[in-house]
Amino acid sequence: MIRKISVLCIGNICRSPMAEAMLRMGVPHATVRSAGLQAVVGAKADATACTLMLERGFDLTGHRGQQFLYDAHRDSDLILVMDETQKALLEKNHAQLRGRVFRLGHFGNTDIFDPYKMSYSSFVECLALIEAGVNEWKNKLQQLT
Repeated sequence: MIRKISVLCIGNICRSPMAEAMLRMGVPHATVRSAGLQAVVGAKADATACTLMLERGFDLTGHRGQQFLYDAHRDSDLILVMDETQKALLEKNHAQLRGRVFRLGHFGNTDIFDPYKMSYSSFVECLALIEAGVNEWKNKLQQLT
């Protein structure tokens, strides 16, 4: 059973906080946490991400960027990243995680682009990809339990 899920992106202020919030609700039996591979440590979630998530009933105001540290995530049963490059980097630097690292868009064979400093419509498009990935993982994890 999947009990601990880590969601990673680059800065931990846009994509991974949005995915973390959705996964927490969609996979309530699991502990879900997020971090960044090059995090903006201590930074609040991006304002556009906060607005879009609030429209969906998720409050990101308490989020603060966290740096990915192997020791903090090595016990994760599932580690979700945003693109193939992040997956390869994580597996190269932490071979022990192989077999537990997947793209959030794995089932749709989709990389989720970084909307940081992009337009509102780019955030909307990115969030749609995140929602699709979360729903696919939620469904898959429900089948496994």
